[in-house]
Amino acid sequence: MTRMSFDVAVLDVLMPEIDGFELMNIIKKISSDTLIIIHTGMAIPDSIFSDTVGVEVFAYLKKPCKLQVLKDTVARAFSDGVQTNYF
Repeated sequence: MTRMSFDVAVLDVLMPEIDGFELMNIIKKISSDTLIIIHTGMAIPDSIFSDTVGVEVFAYLKKPCKLQVLKDTVARAFSDGVQTNYF
């Protein structure tokens, strides 16, 4: 992953081996333009991400979410650019 860049990354906060906060920081160091979509069952306000992690998040999707919502959010990330969205 050290040589790759991604347009969009969909992450959970709780993952095995590495948490979403740590992975967001790694991704942003490699590719600062990558848009982050959080798909999680945790209720986490935007302020926790921006204050604690310092990473802007494009969208938060609460689990479970419909596949079409995920598809639409990823499509918007490609077309809209950066803004925080809650679903």
